Amino acid sequence: MSTFMGRAKIIGDLEQKNCSLRINNLRPEDSDMYYFYVDLEGFKDHTFTDPVQLQVVHVPDRPVILLPEDITEGRPANIICKAFYACPDNRPILTWSELPESTVNTVTKNSDEVSTVLMFNPSFKHHGQTVLCISDYLETNHRLVNSVTLSVKYFPRNTLILMTFKKGNMISLRCSSEGNPAVHYFSWSKVSHGKDTEMSQVGQTITIPHGIGEEVSYYCTATSALGSSRSLPVRIPNKYDAIILSESRCTQYLTNVTCLCVVESNSSVEAMWHLPGRTIGVTGSGGVYETQSTRAGSLITNTLTINGSNMTMKTLNCSVANSQGRTPSQMQLEIQEEWKGDNPQDVMAQEGLCAQIPCHYSYPSHLANQMRGGVWYNNEELRSSSIAFHSKDHNHESPRLRHRTRLSGDLKDGDCSLIINDITQQDAGAYFFRIEFDNGESYNYYPATRLHVSAALSEEWKGSCPRDVIAQEGLCAQIPCHYSYPSCLANQPRGGVWFNAEKVKPWAPLAFHSKDHTHESPRLRHRTRLSGDLKDGDCSLIINDITQQDAGAYFFRIEFDNGKSHNYYPATRLHVSDFTDKPTIFPAEIIAGKRVDVSCTFNTTCNGTAPVLTWVNPADVPGSVSNSVTQHGITLTYTSVLTLIPSLKHHGQTITCRVRYPSVSSEQTLALTVQYAPWNLSITSRDTIKDSLINIKEGNSAVILCSVESFPASNLTWQHLGVTMNRTSSNNELWLEFSHVTPRVAGDYQCVAENGHGAVERAITITVEHSPKDTTVAISGAMSGIREGSNITLTCSSKSVPLASSYAWFRIGRNTSVQLNTSARSIQFGPIARETDASFYCTARNPLGNGTSTIVHLSVEYKPEISPESKCTRRAEGITCVCAARSNPPADLTWHLPLTNISGNQSIGQFLAWRISAGQLVTGSLTLLGHQGEEELTVFCSVRNQHGEAMFKVYLWVKGTNSNEWKVGLLTAGIMLIVALVGFIIFKYVRKRKAAEERASEPSDMAMTYSPLSAKYQGAQNAVVVDPWNTTSDAIRETGTPAPQDLFEGPAGGDAGHGQPTKHEDLLYANVNFLKLPSGDGAVHRGEDTEHAQIRFQ
Repeated sequence: MSTFMGRAKIIGDLEQKNCSLRINNLRPEDSDMYYFYVDLEGFKDHTFTDPVQLQVVHVPDRPVILLPEDITEGRPANIICKAFYACPDNRPILTWSELPESTVNTVTKNSDEVSTVLMFNPSFKHHGQTVLCISDYLETNHRLVNSVTLSVKYFPRNTLILMTFKKGNMISLRCSSEGNPAVHYFSWSKVSHGKDTEMSQVGQTITIPHGIGEEVSYYCTATSALGSSRSLPVRIPNKYDAIILSESRCTQYLTNVTCLCVVESNSSVEAMWHLPGRTIGVTGSGGVYETQSTRAGSLITNTLTINGSNMTMKTLNCSVANSQGRTPSQMQLEIQEEWKGDNPQDVMAQEGLCAQIPCHYSYPSHLANQMRGGVWYNNEELRSSSIAFHSKDHNHESPRLRHRTRLSGDLKDGDCSLIINDITQQDAGAYFFRIEFDNGESYNYYPATRLHVSAALSEEWKGSCPRDVIAQEGLCAQIPCHYSYPSCLANQPRGGVWFNAEKVKPWAPLAFHSKDHTHESPRLRHRTRLSGDLKDGDCSLIINDITQQDAGAYFFRIEFDNGKSHNYYPATRLHVSDFTDKPTIFPAEIIAGKRVDVSCTFNTTCNGTAPVLTWVNPADVPGSVSNSVTQHGITLTYTSVLTLIPSLKHHGQTITCRVRYPSVSSEQTLALTVQYAPWNLSITSRDTIKDSLINIKEGNSAVILCSVESFPASNLTWQHLGVTMNRTSSNNELWLEFSHVTPRVAGDYQCVAENGHGAVERAITITVEHSPKDTTVAISGAMSGIREGSNITLTCSSKSVPLASSYAWFRIGRNTSVQLNTSARSIQFGPIARETDASFYCTARNPLGNGTSTIVHLSVEYKPEISPESKCTRRAEGITCVCAARSNPPADLTWHLPLTNISGNQSIGQFLAWRISAGQLVTGSLTLLGHQGEEELTVFCSVRNQHGEAMFKVYLWVKGTNSNEWKVGLLTAGIMLIVALVGFIIFKYVRKRKAAEERASEPSDMAMTYSPLSAKYQGAQNAVVVDPWNTTSDAIRETGTPAPQDLFEGPAGGDAGHGQPTKHEDLLYANVNFLKLPSGDGAVHRGEDTEHAQIRFQ
């Protein structure tokens, strides 16, 4: 086709199947569908049916800037810029605008795009800065720009306090701080006596009293969503401090200087004046320096007058210290001339315009209410012919300047500025001002100002506008603009015009016209306005609802009603980027069940179309919304507050705040972090837990997990018997481990979970399964010992889990252990006889094993009984009486003599006593030494324990050494006594035997019953007592080999074991009485209390 002639070329290698096409100098009409056609010699033509759509645009797409979602101070951040291209020969070159403390990495080139990364470490300095990515297409001479404004989050900084004194001894403290997000909370603390106290007052400004009698400082803490920053403390003046007030000043009138140092103090003060090389006190007076001090309440005015001063110093210092010895206060005072003028040395003016000579003057204070007039002279000297302006009589003015001069201010305000209109070259020269008071005083303010007139453009025409401005689509754009003009035009009415062009051209579109909006371009009409006041030199332009078509050049023109005008170049280029601003959600502490306000804000400097803030929250989280807007400077803050009552199920759900303009929108999402008290506490284990009970076998290991749901995470504690076993912080799980379980582990355990919103606990009981332990035999029915004749029960007890299922009883005989035929826990005996003396033990069994008790011995207690071994004998050394008794517990034995008692081993006079204890038998001996007289001797032997007492009594005397009569009488009495004793013993034996048989034949519900059976055999030689345990008459038959009977052997009278009677020598007789003592304890005692003894005569 002829339209592509010389512009189209296949750049691929067809042999390599590369059919790439290049079209140069693209035109809009080149937009179309393109197909590839193959024409090979010898082959059939072929057209590929898949077309390529070519769309020709006027300019390439702008580069794309990718920002991190969150840029926070101290966290390295990367900004990526990408640009796309279609022709390899027209690959764009990417560059970044300057950003402090940043680096650019190597540019990445792909087949259809290039990219570059800007790396920097964000700080507060980067916040609000605009970053440009510039894409230059050299082949087609296109430059495209995209930009982003950095929003860097940083902690509050530069926190400080501004202190302002107010009436009534009050001070206003204002806390200021910078931060992003902005500080939303200010708190205050008071420092007194070295102790910090947080105050209840909050807010950016507080009012506090001063002049109190203590050292007090205050500091503030500024808090944002990121953190807090604390100011340095400021000390509050107290009642002892001397404060120099701002009313203090120094003024100079001609050659005299007067200084006032005004002090507020509740006590006397000493003022000192500090001049270069000299210090003057309040007491110094006379000559050049005069001082004075006056007091009115707490205000003290110290005055220093310096007379005839020609010094060149500009400042001096006043310091004061009060009588309380506080740190002195000091203030530097600037010496101000009372006749003083302030006007420039040179003023430049453009010919044909106007000129303004700025002027301000001061004068002595006593002339403040005097009428005055002002005169400007067009000369270096005072000449009446050169008056440029006269405020009272314009006729005095030079004809050349008359009607062209005026004052721009008011003389009463000290403003003597002169305006000269329609400047000509003849107006150049010197000008000075003179003030004339009606009382005759006047003053010429030198040096004069020299006016220069030039035909060139005045330097007062100045404009200040940025070269580039970036605006986001859908928002607004502000082009900052400030202008200046010749001061003579200050009061001239004016109008401002903004052009949407590089320079003034015919029919150049107007973006804004301050006097006639109909001149504005229809595309921009009703969307532009000025943000400031032209009278203040502010020509800033606002364009609302920015679109891509608004991009381009803009410049400002000022038009005065007197015909003067000026165009301010160079133009500002407006770049339009995508809408990237997002609202900010301020996270609040969200607690389940409690009302919470979640704030969403969106800041903008656009006051045109207002953004709309809306919330998207879960359907089951109903809430109310309130909206407000506040303004700080030029920034409008739109705030939407969502009030809701979250519940536990909302934890992790999201709410979204969306900002919407007519053509664009953006949103910010917040995941709800709902704080709630611990709940759903559970206790689990690999061992089965049922009804809060867990059974663990002894020796095994155990792991028990306590878990809970809460946010923030709970502090978990395992407790046992009030003692902490294990603890964790901020963790919703806690293990309780036992590597080797013993019965000591058994018991109740509590898992307690708590956080700042509440606590919950749950208990578990650990039961340790083990074989019987601590097996014991308990004897009941014998609270104070086993009394003869009482009934007792032996109970086998043990600690085991599960409880013992069976028991075994064992009786220990002579070197043998015999198991009883019972598996009951308890066995009973009764009535108990002393012959029942035996030992028992038991074994408790459960499925896990058995446990055996220690051996329990049945020790039957009874009162003392005189033993047959009791007797008296005559030996060469004297008469010896032996008193023997059996009892349990063993008794105390005492001999009762006519004049004294003897116990233990001792001798008194002719009597020698000794005592021997062997088990239940106690034996006492009393020997009467030497020759006995004719008198009768009565001796008692008493034997006592806690169950009773027995007594052995003898009468001793000697009638003659060879008297047969007494011997026969004594022998006869002894035979009769022996016969009576034998009959009594036989009677008792028969009666007890019969009673035992009757008891054995009766049914019994006791576990085991034994009946005491005694058989006494008495002869001249030996007596044998048969073991009372009769195995053939037990209620429950023993198993195994019967234990042999216990045999208790001992003499019942005479010399036991000897068959020969002793040989009788000298006749001696003893009358023996056995006394029965009442026991009074209600116990059944063995047989009758009458005992017998064999007495041998020698």
